[in-house]
Amino acid sequence: MMRSGPLSMAIILGLGALTAASADPLVVTKQRVSAKLYRGPLKAIVCLSVRDPVQLSGEYGVHVSWSPRMEQGKEIELYSKDGYFSVPVRVEVPLPREARTVKVEVGACVANDYCDSVEMNLELRKAAVESTVDAIDCKP
Repeated sequence: MMRSGPLSMAIILGLGALTAASADPLVVTKQRVSAKLYRGPLKAIVCLSVRDPVQLSGEYGVHVSWSPRMEQGKEIELYSKDGYFSVPVRVEVPLPREARTVKVEVGACVANDYCDSVEMNLELRKAAVESTVDAIDCKP
């Protein structure tokens, strides 16, 4: 006779922990710009990448905010002295308990041709919460 009670429960719980730790990020792609959102209990990590021929404008910058915003002026702005950002770009976003959406705005450029403003809204409720969000490095 096989005893499977505690052992099978431990295996199931262990598999659940592995799944939670390696949860896929929320991914939004718009005009060849991709934003991956990794959500932790107190902050989120946004990883930005692009597909050729698009580049992220260093002059326009990367603007990240969250809503609802309880305090005015809470926004993260990154700029590059170079013409374009090296990708991937990693942005650490502190999340107040009330946060529901992370908004990302970038300048998507095709060199010597044009630049467009790209805006993406990332819904936090669609991203699994990961306890290891600090370890995210955004490299493909």
